[in-house]
Amino acid sequence: MSNGTERLEAWKTFLRGRIEQEKGNHEGALKAFDTALKIDPANPAFLTARGNALAKLGKPEEAMVSQLVASYSKLAVKLTGKNDKADTWVAGLEQMLKKAETLDKKSILVDMCW
Repeated sequence: MSNGTERLEAWKTFLRGRIEQEKGNHEGALKAFDTALKIDPANPAFLTARGNALAKLGKPEEAMVSQLVASYSKLAVKLTGKNDKADTWVAGLEQMLKKAETLDKKSILVDMCW
């Protein structure tokens, strides 16, 4: 399977997961997101949706990890090439760390759920 074909399959799987998520089947959605992430492990959309599914399933720590990976992936894409500046990285990383350190389990579940 070519890389383009694999990514297309990942997106189709992700979309099936989002449909399940909207129907309230968060366990089924999580399985779909995990399958999509096997193909495209740093995809921020997949990671964010996975974090939301985990939050809905009452797994705040796992949800937070997924959200942090998604945030890091977005930051890494934003700060490549000429935008790769240490002070910008530090600010973004500190913001992520602060969020991770200050959120309690209840607020994670509230903040991450759609």
